[in-house]
Amino acid sequence: MTRPLVEVRSPLGSSSEREIKRLQQKIREKDDIIFHQEKDLVAFSKTIKDLQMDDGKLNEIDNRWKEFQLFMQAAMDTKLGIETRCLIHKNQAIENVLKKTRNDLADSREKQSQAIRDLQASAFHLEDPQQWSSDTDNEIRQQLGGLEKRAKAWCRANCVKRLSLQGELPANPPRGWEAVLRYNANVFAQYDQHLPQIILQALLMHCIYGEIFAKPLFFLPWRVQGAGGAEGGEAGTEMIARQDLSEVMVGIIHEITRGNLAEGNSWRCNLLRSLDPKPTGNEPELRVLEATKNRTEMAREAAANSLMEAFLKNSATLPISSSASERTAVGELRQIFVTAAHLSYRLWLRKSYLEVQTMEKIPANYNRQNLELLRAHSLHTAFLEKDEAGLNDCLIRVVVHPALIVHGSSDGTNYEKTRVWKEAVVWMG
Repeated sequence: MTRPLVEVRSPLGSSSEREIKRLQQKIREKDDIIFHQEKDLVAFSKTIKDLQMDDGKLNEIDNRWKEFQLFMQAAMDTKLGIETRCLIHKNQAIENVLKKTRNDLADSREKQSQAIRDLQASAFHLEDPQQWSSDTDNEIRQQLGGLEKRAKAWCRANCVKRLSLQGELPANPPRGWEAVLRYNANVFAQYDQHLPQIILQALLMHCIYGEIFAKPLFFLPWRVQGAGGAEGGEAGTEMIARQDLSEVMVGIIHEITRGNLAEGNSWRCNLLRSLDPKPTGNEPELRVLEATKNRTEMAREAAANSLMEAFLKNSATLPISSSASERTAVGELRQIFVTAAHLSYRLWLRKSYLEVQTMEKIPANYNRQNLELLRAHSLHTAFLEKDEAGLNDCLIRVVVHPALIVHGSSDGTNYEKTRVWKEAVVWMG
């Protein structure tokens, strides 16, 4: 009989098993710890996600808060802008009302002032005869135009044929010529056949307008009581004294006029009218009035004659011919000066005032748009008929005739308004 096998457990085997079991137990414990740690990790991850979500919500809330703040700021700005615009509109409306009120007040004052001026003018015309300002603007222009034609004809008849016949044209203009021309010897040499008459007329009209029309008291040195009694050296000394006296009177009038334009012109006007009375024949002192009038007329003619003699001796010597010294030519020239003297006096009897514009004041260049003030010399007529604007912006070489401007009305009003009584005649070469 065979004996069964019996499992024999060695002591070493039992220990190993216990160790294995212990290790297995530890493994299970570790697994359990890991399991709980995984659960904790999952929970922690969830917590982190929740916190992240909460942080996003906080950011969103913060962003929305910022947006709200911007919205409120924009709303406030809009409100302020609307209020500001409202204030601006209200302010503009107030300014418009004030402006309209000021304009209405200004218009009202102007109407009142005009009413006063009209009343003064009415009183003026009631007080003064029509003869002080009987000529219309067109009639005055015709008289000035007639004076120009006579002067032009005299210059044509009494000028040299060519300046070059007197020798070569000087490099510089003779003394006195710079007042009427912009000299260029090369340019002028090309028009030598026309220049004598042009320059002579320019010098003549510059003298007449500058010494007679521009000066309302030009005759005063010859008007002083007792003038003309001295002879020789005493006469010269007496004339100097009378000129000094007249300069004092002119200075006083200028001073008054600068301070009060209307008052100064009225004072000057009344002085001239008093020296040229218009007696009706019924005045008790008729002989005195007539004597006053005659002395003033003689003084004007004496002044005109003196100015003519000075003209012939000074600037006109080069372009004037020897025939101008003949009695007939001198007599004709004297009548031109006398006519200018009487005409100027009549114009200054008004309370308006005259302004003579020579080369210093008129534009340096010609322009057809300025026809009221500037008239091209007749030598340019043929050229301008082909091209009306052909001389625009050309330099004015010679002012053949000055311009005469009148400021204000005859009754001493509207001094801001001007009229051209005589346009300047200019030559461009």
